[in-house]
Amino acid sequence: MFETLASGGILGLLGSVCSKGFKWLETRQQSYLTYQQFEQDLKRLQLRLQLTSEHQEQQTQRLQGMSDALVKQASYKHDVDSGAASRWVINVIRLVRPLLTLGLLVLTGFIWQQLHEAQSSLQSMLIESVLFCMTVAITWWFGDRAR
Repeated sequence: MFETLASGGILGLLGSVCSKGFKWLETRQQSYLTYQQFEQDLKRLQLRLQLTSEHQEQQTQRLQGMSDALVKQASYKHDVDSGAASRWVINVIRLVRPLLTLGLLVLTGFIWQQLHEAQSSLQSMLIESVLFCMTVAITWWFGDRAR
């Protein structure tokens, strides 16, 4: 039983570490993509400066500023419009972890109370599985919270 608790805790911590690692990789990839986009924008601007006269250069910069503002405005509108959910749905989603954790703790307490009775191998396997799930949930979910 101790092995089950320990392995569940270790797996939960591993899950938390993996989550942080994936977040770091995602941030790194996003930074790289932003860097590439800036490089492309810089190359486009350099070509434009080579091909145009001073007057056309001023016109292009003014239009580029307007275009950027419109693109940003459209991007912000898209970000605001996407992912809108009702308050009820958001509240239900936020209750998943606490309710699952509470359910696992109640189930673990019930099993712990029944532990003194004679056990078959199936009961023993069920108890170890529930204890494993409980330790994974506790260590992963609460270990994943940022300080």
